[in-house]
This record gives sequence, structure tokens and C-alpha cells, in this order.
Amino acid sequence: MVAKLDDNQKLTAAALYRFNKWNTDIQFLGGYYEERDFVLGAGFSGLLFKGGFRGEVSYFHSKDNFADTSGTFMASLGYELYIR
Repeated sequence: MVAKLDDNQKLTAAALYRFNKWNTDIQFLGGYYEERDFVLGAGFSGLLFKGGFRGEVSYFHSKDNFADTSGTFMASLGYELYIR
């Protein structure tokens, strides 16, 4: 868990839970960004075939417009082939 106040006294806070299952690192997070947005996210990192495979997704939703569907998703997916 972490929290901070910026120069304008706006709060940013988050919590992260991570663990390893099936030889894959998995994480979940939740937070509150600059008193504007709620944030939820998840990510993973592991091996697939002969390389590293990882991905993450985050969802930001405005605190002031919580009832509408104006949230934002960000996602990434990556693969590195290990050549020897």
C-alpha cells in the first residue's frame, strides 16, 4: 500500500497484491488517482514456449461521473523470444 499528497494536497493512493501461480507472476491493483479517478488493474508475467510472455490492463473511471460509462482502458501484451 502507498499514499501521497501532491503540491495541491490531492491524494493518490494504491494497493497491490501479487503472487506466483503456475510459474507465473500475477498481480492485482486498485487505487485512487489525484482525487479524480478510481483505478483497477491486473498483470501477469511468465514463460511461454521459449520466451517470456507478459501483459497488463488498467481501468480508470472518473469519480465525478461514476454512474456513466466514460471509463478508460489501457492494456499491453508482450512476448520475448529467448535465442541462445
